[in-house]
Amino acid sequence: MSNSVQSVWIPPVAAGISIIPCYYFFAAKSAQQIGDPLPRMTVLQALSKGVKSAPSPGTAVGVQMILQDKVDQYCQTYFGEGLYSKFASSGLIGIATAIPLGIYNGQTMGYTMAHSFQRLSLKQIVAISTREVFSVSALAISEPVCEAAKKTLGDNQVVKTGSAFATGMAGSFVGHFADASFTRWQGNLTVDRLSQLTLGFKYRAMGLGCFTALYQFTKENLSSPK
Repeated sequence: MSNSVQSVWIPPVAAGISIIPCYYFFAAKSAQQIGDPLPRMTVLQALSKGVKSAPSPGTAVGVQMILQDKVDQYCQTYFGEGLYSKFASSGLIGIATAIPLGIYNGQTMGYTMAHSFQRLSLKQIVAISTREVFSVSALAISEPVCEAAKKTLGDNQVVKTGSAFATGMAGSFVGHFADASFTRWQGNLTVDRLSQLTLGFKYRAMGLGCFTALYQFTKENLSSPK
């Protein structure tokens, strides 16, 4: 199969598969952010909910990764190569994919896709777009970070998985304030204390770290010639 065809179908498939086992982490972070008790579900229930909600983030993250290189090349003409162009391209891509990711966030709160879409407001879209600058950047730089780690620590699966996990957690850390604001607004709650912006941090960091590691692993294996 040609590389151009692989570059279209592999990112959304890898993202859709990788988000499934991470569902509980995102459901738990949403519960903490809106003041609900942690969800109680079996592993099979969590996986089932993950499968049902996977199309929205799978499609959105897949599109993000497909567009990343193309948009980054465009941004480099204005910002040059480096982190500035990565952040600029990630911001544009985050805005473009804010709605499906907002829908997924609503699904982790127990809303249907239709209800999640109806609850979206301009303020919420701005918040989730801000969040995605850091989330997309984390995914975009995870491969370069992995390559740097392999040169220092050796080329093995532990190093690749660990570097991807750490990159995802870092992206979660710097963008968490936007995610917490968005989730509270989506739940018709206000943000009136700084402490509210830290709610759900642990679970989101675990979720994004696991997702980034699983995404890179799945993408690499789908891309490998059989």
